Amino acid sequence: MSKMKEHYFIVKWSKAEGWEIDPATEEVRFPDGTVWNGKEGVGEWELPYLGEGRFNDNNDLVAEDLQVILDYANEREEVNA
Repeated sequence: MSKMKEHYFIVKWSKAEGWEIDPATEEVRFPDGTVWNGKEGVGEWELPYLGEGRFNDNNDLVAEDLQVILDYANEREEVNA
């Protein structure tokens, strides 16, 4: 049975911006991509964007879901400030 792909993101926080995904650092730290494809016994990094509007393993939807979570966390911080 093959393992499902795993999506990695770098999330950062600052007082000025709050929580946010950091694609610039992702490109530097994950030059081979941010999607881990742990195939049976062998794994490899893959790019999240495949070109021509196609995303690896719905990476665009995963990123949107993560952004919703970060937006919620930022809203909570504003309320609690």
